[in-house]
Amino acid sequence: MLDKCQNGVKIRPVMGRKKADWPIIKKRVYPTGNVAWVVDCGMVDGKRPRYTYDTKGEAETKAEQLRIERQNDGNGIFTLSGKDQTDAGRALSILKPFKATLTMAAEFYARHTELILNSKAPAEVIDELLTVKKQDNISDRHQKNLRLQLRDNFALDPRFATKSIHEITAGELETWLRGLEVSPLSRNNYRTSLGILFSFALRRGYVLKNPVTLVERSRDRSRAFCWASARK
Repeated sequence: MLDKCQNGVKIRPVMGRKKADWPIIKKRVYPTGNVAWVVDCGMVDGKRPRYTYDTKGEAETKAEQLRIERQNDGNGIFTLSGKDQTDAGRALSILKPFKATLTMAAEFYARHTELILNSKAPAEVIDELLTVKKQDNISDRHQKNLRLQLRDNFALDPRFATKSIHEITAGELETWLRGLEVSPLSRNNYRTSLGILFSFALRRGYVLKNPVTLVERSRDRSRAFCWASARK
């Protein structure tokens, strides 16, 4: 609309302001005097998502998250149900320290579905291992050691009894080994048995890697001392 005239020239006033970056952040003042900050996404697939915060900083943080999500995933994020959006947000928080995306996580899950859905407890894998060793006519002494160290000790420990074998870490194994009240030599024997177990589990697809390879062997100082003394 033309509503001003200067030096015979009609001047059109500026209609509106410069288009703001998406999404728009608006300040809302209620009759009570309280102030809120609204992140307005505009119309997206027939809906108008809005998010209200007590401070401008919170609103700016949400706006930045929305910009990143739209850049990465497009407007599809807004077609998800509220429950799915919450689930996606929680998943992203879990993945953030690993710099992984939801797509990467989904692809990993798809590749390893059988391992995840058909996970096995350590005791189950140990029983399979012992059956195989018996079929292979391994010495009775070796079978007895595996039963004692793996089935009667490791598998019964509360830290591992309720876990799936693929969830057990090298750190947990090392802590368990160092907690055994045995000599360094015996501790290494336990480590060897664990190595046999996890190598077997790896071949059968029950784990993605053998964590025992990251567990250090104990140094038997008494044997080292005897060896050094013998050299003298």
